[in-house]
Amino acid sequence: MRAAIFAIIVIAMLFGACTRSPYGQDGETPELWNTIVISEVVSSNISIVADEFGDFDDYIELYNPRDSAVDLSGWGLSDVLGSVKFVFPAPCPLLPDSVLLIWCDGEAEEGDFHADFRISAFGEWVGLYDGDMSIVDSRSVPALSGDQALLRGASGWIIGTPSPGVHTP
Repeated sequence: MRAAIFAIIVIAMLFGACTRSPYGQDGETPELWNTIVISEVVSSNISIVADEFGDFDDYIELYNPRDSAVDLSGWGLSDVLGSVKFVFPAPCPLLPDSVLLIWCDGEAEEGDFHADFRISAFGEWVGLYDGDMSIVDSRSVPALSGDQALLRGASGWIIGTPSPGVHTP
């Protein structure tokens, strides 16, 4: 009997049945843990980090948890379901265990990583799309106060202090 239980546990572990998300158990699927994820959203950046023009803009931070780079060329972001408002330039490699900030300032003319939409401080949906325009990751962002972030960490989503450019597990 013990041998049978042990065999079942070993088989389950080999096939990934016991794998935990590095981001907690808030409804995420195993496929999500192996791709690019939204790791931080700031909708009212008052003094946390300025863009290359000195503006304190809203931003979305992406994180690559994989052990290989992912080319984001042709991927997109949006604040409207079913409509991509920002497309990543080519080439756009996101290295393993790295983050990328996209300024959501409504000023696409300011550069390749400036989206043509802003994030509402009163809350709204944001989504990441792959090159086939399938949703890779999305999140309903709650209302946030100035210099607060929606952060994805080891125990799930929390509202806390932004940490732009630094992955906080």
